[in-house]
Amino acid sequence: MTKDEYLNELTAITDDLRATVGACVNSSFTSSDCDDVANAFDETAEGVEALRPPLEVDDLHARLVVGLRESADDYRRLEELMRESENLDPIDALVKLGQAQESRTLEITAREFERRGYRLPAFISGTSS
Repeated sequence: MTKDEYLNELTAITDDLRATVGACVNSSFTSSDCDDVANAFDETAEGVEALRPPLEVDDLHARLVVGLRESADDYRRLEELMRESENLDPIDALVKLGQAQESRTLEITAREFERRGYRLPAFISGTSS
């Protein structure tokens, strides 16, 4: 798979995830939304894992899959937190979860891809474009 093919496939695979997260963010975010988002991250991880990346990013590809699965786990932890506390602001809780080192794999991996000349879809890399 070429670099362009790989990036195009990543973009296509992440479209459903982006749509799911966008729909949840644009509504009153509930604990059931967390489950939807977690499942979307898991499905995205499965799709990404099935790709055959260019050899130059094979190591990062594996870390990308791990990061997507960790993000799913983050949303499951958020769901638990929201069920335990009625007054929990989901955005604040997500920020706190995201500050944990184990939750930053996706962000760190996206930067490594960038250093190797691979611009991941904005949704994964955390960029606005």
